[in-house]
Parts: sequence; structure tokens; C-alpha cells
Amino acid sequence: MSGKDVVDLELPRFMASKPVRIPEDGVIRIVREIPDPEDDTKVKYLVLAEATIAAGVDEALIILLPLPEPKGNLIFATMVQDLASFKGGDRMFINLSKTPVRIKFGETIVNVAPKKVNIYRPKNLARPTNMPVMYEFYHSVQTRWRMITASPIVLRPTRRGL
Repeated sequence: MSGKDVVDLELPRFMASKPVRIPEDGVIRIVREIPDPEDDTKVKYLVLAEATIAAGVDEALIILLPLPEPKGNLIFATMVQDLASFKGGDRMFINLSKTPVRIKFGETIVNVAPKKVNIYRPKNLARPTNMPVMYEFYHSVQTRWRMITASPIVLRPTRRGL
């Protein structure tokens, strides 16, 4: 629900949905249509999640995080990320876990604290560039960084990565 407009939208699990217009009040609600118990010819909307987009934000990414226990009708918490500074060539990392993670791009290390976002901006990226990348998490019991995966990638100045 964007303002008073209801937009039918599929929410994919592992990728972004189609864009939705940010209403003037900045509030976007994820709703489910239910029958009105008082009038069979009408419907009501059950609010499952609500995100407030700050004034002046033109592009935002809203991440839905399942709540461990529902809060009333709400079953998702929301995380809003302003995309204004997310430019071509950048890589955005969102750590939704309780564990610190880091990403190594060659010699450069990008740390991402739990429940935080960090953007890697490669310097002087004028053309596609091959780069080794390694993802790691901090193993609190072993008190050391453990590799998740590693591979070469191509960074392109015109593409963003999430």
C-alpha cells in the first residue's frame, strides 16, 4: 500500500520486487487483503509490515525481516536503505545475521557488522576489472575468521551489486 493506493506486488524471496512509488507521507505498508467481517461486499487490509521513507529520499530499498514473534498484525520488521549514494561499480553488502562478516576484494577488506550495511566503492574503476573476492564470517567459538566462499569476479563501472 503506497499512500491510499494499493499496488499488487509479488515479493520475491531472493531478489528485489518491482519498484513502487514513494507516497508523499513516505509510508509504505505491506498489506494482505481480507474479507470485511461486517460487509461481505467489502475488503479490509491487514498491515503485515510498515516502512517509513525519510523526506528527500527518492530511491530506497526496503528489506523485510521476519519478526521472531508477531507484534499485533505485523509479522515483518523493515530496514530502509537509501540508494542515492549507490552508484555504478559499487557493491552493497547487507549483513542480516548476528555474526560479523567481511569481504576481501584483493587487498581491500570491507567489514560489515551484524544488522548493518556497508558499500564498497572501487577506486579508479574505468573499465571492467577482474578481481579476486573472498567472503568470511567471524567464528566466535574458534575466535577466528572462517571463509564462506572465494572466487574471481568482474567489477564493471556501470553495474551495481547487492
